[in-house]
Amino acid sequence: MKKINFILIFIGIFILINFLSLYLTIYYYKNFILDVYIVGSDFRDGDNIGYIGEQKEDLNIAINRKTHKWGYLENSYKVKIPFKFDNARDFSEGLAAVKNSSVKWGYIDKKGKLIVDYQYDDASNFKNGVANVKKGKKEYKIYNPYKLNECKS
Repeated sequence: MKKINFILIFIGIFILINFLSLYLTIYYYKNFILDVYIVGSDFRDGDNIGYIGEQKEDLNIAINRKTHKWGYLENSYKVKIPFKFDNARDFSEGLAAVKNSSVKWGYIDKKGKLIVDYQYDDASNFKNGVANVKKGKKEYKIYNPYKLNECKS
């Protein structure tokens, strides 16, 4: 009888350990891996906002975890540019590349105004007044309209 009780206790402990292991794996996957993949390393759960990367030019790029739309926050974490982009990049030289729902990239300013129309299949950040963009299979360089005079001289 003692052997049977010992075996049953051992089986019970084994099942409990496996259950806890499964629970912790699911919990870890749901709360850390998915959040890190979707929103980066830091997020405010109550607002469903995740912060991505470092602050660039006084704005933080962020993603809404519910809608999966990108936007930008001020230093105080107030929404500066609404969460309406399918993808976005950090600001550089006063502009940020953003992707709209038609899967094209354009550039916005710090007020959210579209400065360079949605027309590119891919777009990089500006560096020294120039950004690399792709249209179809061709790659181009475009000039930052805010720094046009600096680039041409």
